[in-house]
Amino acid sequence: MTIIDVLKFNRELFERMRSAGVRIDDVRYIDLHADIKSMTDAGDKKTYAVAVAADRYNVSERLVYDIVKRFDTPLQI
Repeated sequence: MTIIDVLKFNRELFERMRSAGVRIDDVRYIDLHADIKSMTDAGDKKTYAVAVAADRYNVSERLVYDIVKRFDTPLQI
């Protein structure tokens, strides 16, 4: 299988994701978002959860805030 085969097979899905504003690289941050969500649901402060996630995933705190905001934004479909 080649890249073009994958693109052709999943064209409709990719088009819907693109039109909704989903970035293909966001897939790498799914676990980060899940960690933030579980920590805040458990009662941890958001700033603490962000600091822990930034350290755990070796990204900046600003990026973590951006990811959380982007992932929690309702889609306009």
